[in-house]
Formats: sequence, structure tokens, C-alpha cells
Amino acid sequence: MLASSFWGQGFLPAAVIGFSIFLAAMSSATLGVVLPTLLHVLRLDPKVAAGPVVLMLGDIITTAVYLGVGTWWLT
Repeated sequence: MLASSFWGQGFLPAAVIGFSIFLAAMSSATLGVVLPTLLHVLRLDPKVAAGPVVLMLGDIITTAVYLGVGTWWLT
């Protein structure tokens, strides 16, 4: 985030990066807890959700959050 302030764009790109990282981490952590719990309640195997499914959904959410916040704040 510090490097973006040296590119002459000011504080806003650094704020977008920091806020996006925060939102992505919170949503991924929430997804990592909720999905296996939901599968356990539905009496399905929660081990399935603990691996690639949560990682894939976390990556999709992270990309969407980063691009969405960047578009919203920087345009």
C-alpha cells in the first residue's frame, strides 16, 4: 500500500487496496466458518467444504471485492 503513494495518485489507491484486503479477509473467514457449519447442519460431509470449495469461493469473492471497490472509489 505504501508503494501506491509513490506513484503520484495519493492516498485513495492505498485506501482501496487496504479496504479490499480487509473485506476479502473478513468474507473469506466468514465463508470458511459458515459453509462447513451449514453442511454439518444439513448432515452432509463438511470435509468437502473445508478444502477446494471454500478456497475457490474465497478467490471469487476476493476478486469481486477488489474490482468492485476499485471501480466504486476510483471512478
